[in-house]
Amino acid sequence: MPPMVKVNRKLEQLGFSVEQNGLDWFGRRGAELVVKRWRDDADEPGVLCRSLESERQRRKAVGKPARGLRTRCENAIAETLANQAPLFVVFAYRKPTKSGGQEAVWPQDEPLVLVRVDRPVYVDGAWLISDSSAALTVPYDAERELQKVLRKVRANQRQFAMAVFKACDGKCIITGCSSGHVIDTAHRPGRSWEAGHNTAGDGWMLRADIHRALDAGLIDIAEDGTLTRCDSRVAYIAETYARHTRSRLAERS
Repeated sequence: MPPMVKVNRKLEQLGFSVEQNGLDWFGRRGAELVVKRWRDDADEPGVLCRSLESERQRRKAVGKPARGLRTRCENAIAETLANQAPLFVVFAYRKPTKSGGQEAVWPQDEPLVLVRVDRPVYVDGAWLISDSSAALTVPYDAERELQKVLRKVRANQRQFAMAVFKACDGKCIITGCSSGHVIDTAHRPGRSWEAGHNTAGDGWMLRADIHRALDAGLIDIAEDGTLTRCDSRVAYIAETYARHTRSRLAERS
């Protein structure tokens, strides 16, 4: 492994002021904000999609009030997005510490990569990040992503989820997203588990926010996976679909 240095030092060299408490930190440079995630949590090149966990939601689930640096980081993210200011993510390498913990590091002689967040969407207490221009080289592991999907599925629906996942090549049919953290197994309109519609042809893989939009009647998807209608309240889905369609056509030409 090449010589590594703390990510904080790299950020300070770029002019960011870093606030840290243990492993939790974020940095500011004027109106710009940068937050840390681990590199081995990133997805394959071209479809970077991770969720920024909401500290309020996490604390609420365990019956504790949200406080401290992570809450300040969450507030800073919300403020940055509301002001349409640049938000970046650093996908850092992990380095074990003598105390048994881990610290965020980066190769000393390599420039720090800041991934610009593109059109995040807030769903169920998490910011969904997608950025088709992210230049990360993290290999895609279909089995790893399938296991992430299955952890969210009831035991009696695992066979259905696996069949749909394989039929869709492990990707959202609208966006191409393949992160198991944020794609769901969804029944096609007019079909349901209770009615026995549980074959691969009865479902699609959809990103979580698109799944909810479909269930809410905000979008329509034809049997061939074509997005045929999109409510203005979720217009970003149509834009994402158009970009994904252009990308697929380019790959075939």
